[in-house]
Amino acid sequence: MDSNMYSFWDLINYCPIVIPQVQRDYAYGRSDEKAVKVLDIILSAMHGALVDENDNDAAPLAMDFVYGSKDDTLGITPLDGQQRLTTLFLLHLYASVKEPGGKELRAPLLRFRYETRQSANDFCRKLIQVFEYDAKSPIPLSRQIVNDPHYLPSYDTDPTISCMLVVLDKIRGRFGDIDNLWDKLTRRHRIYFYFLPLDQFGLSDDLFIKMNSRGKPLTSYELYKSDFEEFLEHQLPLGHFNGIFL
Repeated sequence: MDSNMYSFWDLINYCPIVIPQVQRDYAYGRSDEKAVKVLDIILSAMHGALVDENDNDAAPLAMDFVYGSKDDTLGITPLDGQQRLTTLFLLHLYASVKEPGGKELRAPLLRFRYETRQSANDFCRKLIQVFEYDAKSPIPLSRQIVNDPHYLPSYDTDPTISCMLVVLDKIRGRFGDIDNLWDKLTRRHRIYFYFLPLDQFGLSDDLFIKMNSRGKPLTSYELYKSDFEEFLEHQLPLGHFNGIFL
């Protein structure tokens, strides 16, 4: 597999994407100031790329590189890109909720597995196969999910699940005005990244153990990197990200 351009839908249909146990929790839905800022930036950029692709000013969104290992049986295990991939997973889930027959459309999303905890993996499966949604209801998606009889009390203690619920509500609020959202995500390269296999550098999955610590919160530096501060300082135009998103 070469370091080619992929949309999330391209990649998930090419092979499974597995967030391994050694990765940290999903963090974009946290309530601290920097998490709120980075989520707002990434959702705004995605919205700008999708809202009107016929507008000459609405350029496709390049989300930089995703690094990881590739196994013919297990699929892709990302080392860098977990946060972006998870956000794209949630965006595709919401897009399917807006579509008739959405449960069948989103079946390929089952190839996205979140193994940081068993509860996170089980929750993602239920997001795709089990939970029922009403796209027109004023009730937030998070509340619809929590009120579903298949939602387990143990999910409340999983920080990845808590952040996913927050981000789903943010996505609905930001992307509810976009027509044909599913088509734009799955048939057109409006949002893309480059996948770079680690074996091109002679690296292995041992890096996960050295670079990640399961269950420990990210520091500000680890989560957002120094480039994020530089990005805000210089107010670079949305549409290209210089490696600032994990």
